[in-house]
Amino acid sequence: HAVNIRIQNTEEIKTDELGKPLTDVIFFNPNNKSINAVTSTVDENLINEVMTAMQEELHTPLDEIGKLYQVKLADGKMTKEEMVCEVTVFDEIISEETYGVFQNPSEARRHANEILKEYEDKLEEVKAAMEEYRKNKAENDKLKEEAKNKINGIKGPHNKK
Repeated sequence: HAVNIRIQNTEEIKTDELGKPLTDVIFFNPNNKSINAVTSTVDENLINEVMTAMQEELHTPLDEIGKLYQVKLADGKMTKEEMVCEVTVFDEIISEETYGVFQNPSEARRHANEILKEYEDKLEEVKAAMEEYRKNKAENDKLKEEAKNKINGIKGPHNKK
């Protein structure tokens, strides 16, 4: 089942001593995925380009698992659509950036929604804690000023040394 792909130059086709055309031919054997080139008139760079393209085309590994859906960890700026990425088993998935990988896209979106909701809840907690801190700081500053005034009142003019 060899496949012959002929690349022919626009020049006059040359023949050998037996009259056989010396056209440029690339032989591809799908059984062992070997590629061989016979060239006489076509630029060798063209043959190399074609062979490289064919090798890339031929290198399509079998994937019996199909599409998967990676849910990335939220970073605060990401939307649900940015968090859910379609991947295959051949894609690099960085575990430190990943919440999980799912076969069902709706399951992946559901988890992304949960992560975003959890992130938003934590963000609200942080905002509330910061507001409480600011309130307490202002109150502490006021108490500090009152204590300072009382100390100064104790030291008053009649207690100065």
